[in-house]
Amino acid sequence: MSEELKVVDQTYELVLWIHRHVERFPRHSKFSVGSRLEDKGMRLLELLIEAKFSSEKAELLRNAGLVAEQLRFVLRIAKDTHLIAINSHGYAIGQLVEICKQIQAWRKHQTARTGSKA
Repeated sequence: MSEELKVVDQTYELVLWIHRHVERFPRHSKFSVGSRLEDKGMRLLELLIEAKFSSEKAELLRNAGLVAEQLRFVLRIAKDTHLIAINSHGYAIGQLVEICKQIQAWRKHQTARTGSKA
């Protein structure tokens, strides 16, 4: 399996994890923090799938990195407002860190391949 497929699969698993946790949020948080978590997770997954099939991967991967960073902060809000437990937050952040490393490696590979700035 190529690196980009691994990162897509890992992001998919993180999106499922997020969805399962958001289902347990109180109603008022489900439609604020919860929807942001799900939206950012889905956007990240969409960008990675789009990059997989695009000839212009560098910009999509840059945007994926940005969305991943935004997701990190929303996860932090969820932890700090006690919507997710500290150990759950640690798991999600660990997965996100691994996803970001894979995105960076993919960007670096693309840069080396095309000789362009990423």
